[in-house]
Amino acid sequence: MTPGRYRVLIPYTEDHPDHPFKVFDASIEVDATSPKEAEKLGMAEFRQLAEVSGTSWNRRVIRDRIRIEEIAGGTIEAERFRVDSFSPAPGVAACRISGIADAHAMPDIQRATEEAAASGATALIIDLTSAAYMNSSCIGLLIGRLDQMQVLLVGTPEKIERVFKMLGIDTLFPTYRTVNDALRSLSGKL
Repeated sequence: MTPGRYRVLIPYTEDHPDHPFKVFDASIEVDATSPKEAEKLGMAEFRQLAEVSGTSWNRRVIRDRIRIEEIAGGTIEAERFRVDSFSPAPGVAACRISGIADAHAMPDIQRATEEAAASGATALIIDLTSAAYMNSSCIGLLIGRLDQMQVLLVGTPEKIERVFKMLGIDTLFPTYRTVNDALRSLSGKL
């Protein structure tokens, strides 16, 4: 079978006192060879996202309402992963992430962020302007860097921003429109 890109829409509820009966929707994109495999991978990703978020609220998936949409078939060249590291200013490291940042991309992102930390930089700018997707493992890497340095995000696509909001981590990272905007926010702090 030819692999394709699928969007898995997972409705769920939470045991939260502020919204006990509200139904939320998680939208997760995966590469799979069939809708059944897409559902399996989407559910695994959903569980990982719940673990990364660290919330104490019990989430219940409404399995009979899970929807799967095929986004594209075959390989999507424009979304191939790439990470480029650069130093836009003294004491500042930056990584530009392009394409799909999934489990296959995680070692490259980990290496780039480890090199940034080892360089002695006190701030790390992550440029997501060209990112198409970021899974929970890659998000976890960024959260892990917060112990070592300030992490700023640039050009976060709406799709990735929704995942951050769903996890409740959208306030962990200051977000800017451009790398220059992020650099201006750091002036006098390095």
